[in-house]
Amino acid sequence: MRNSFLIGSLLVLLVMFVSAPAQAETERNWTAHAGFGFYSLDFMDDEFDNAKPYDSIFGGKKRFYFNLGAERFLWQGIGTVGIESALGYFKASGKGKFEDGTDSEDSTTFNMLPLKLSVVYRFDYLWQDFSIPFVPFAKLGLDYHIWWIKDDDGGTSGYEGSDGYGGTFGFHVSYGLQFCLDMLDKRLANEFDRDVGVNNTYLYVEGTFSKINDFWAGDSFDLSSHHLLAGILFDF
Repeated sequence: MRNSFLIGSLLVLLVMFVSAPAQAETERNWTAHAGFGFYSLDFMDDEFDNAKPYDSIFGGKKRFYFNLGAERFLWQGIGTVGIESALGYFKASGKGKFEDGTDSEDSTTFNMLPLKLSVVYRFDYLWQDFSIPFVPFAKLGLDYHIWWIKDDDGGTSGYEGSDGYGGTFGFHVSYGLQFCLDMLDKRLANEFDRDVGVNNTYLYVEGTFSKINDFWAGDSFDLSSHHLLAGILFDF
């Protein structure tokens, strides 16, 4: 009898959890996100035959990177399909080098502004219909990374006569998982939707494989990377 009572109670709680509304009544058309992580340029020196200027000046360690983006839904059904634009920022600092390879006392920085345009699929059907709070997603898109190298006096600096600024095209594939925070307090989530217009709030992790080398042109900086981000996302 006691076991039957416990099983019945668990079933009632499960039905209450699943049947609770996962979203408020306002329409969902957009997402916006902010992500943070670490980024390293592991292939930067591949274009140079006998030198490693990036590694010798800036080192190969991972550095802080952030990313902001917005997505417009194009289709909503079993999941969503949308178009997302995003931009990020990355900076590496180090000591300059003279042409003979000796160290300089002057500092130099490598700055990069990645611009991305992606097609996104989010499998949020389980959350929207069954209150299961995990949403896997995938992205495929094009990139253009604007970069510039600055020296101590604020001017641009190059390597062996090359320009100290430029841009490189490429593409990326991303994958990730979102966790919906609304399940922790659905009443508060509904009030947030009613007052602000945000339907759902997620924490997410995202991995990206990027190939940024002007499509194997052979004479461009290779800014390719595999990196991870974590952040917060809103849909509204």
